[in-house]
Amino acid sequence: MLSFSVDKLEELKDAYDPSGAAALASNVYAAYWHGPGGDELPGALHALWNALVFDGENLAGKEDALIGALRARNAGKVADIAREMRTPAE
Repeated sequence: MLSFSVDKLEELKDAYDPSGAAALASNVYAAYWHGPGGDELPGALHALWNALVFDGENLAGKEDALIGALRARNAGKVADIAREMRTPAE
């Protein structure tokens, strides 16, 4: 499921598209729901899903970092990116 999210992120890097962003949020939620449990990744994916739903426009510029974090299954980095998206710029 994470691979679908990475693929969609690769597409969004080229040009933001609201339907693509909605598909990304859906892919992330599916990865959260159907992914393996037992570690911190499900919680990080849920935080990312919320960030994408409510503050998806703040993903701009973070695509490469998120792609790397998802490929590495780095829950801490995924959660950090979600937190950055939810925190208003100062």
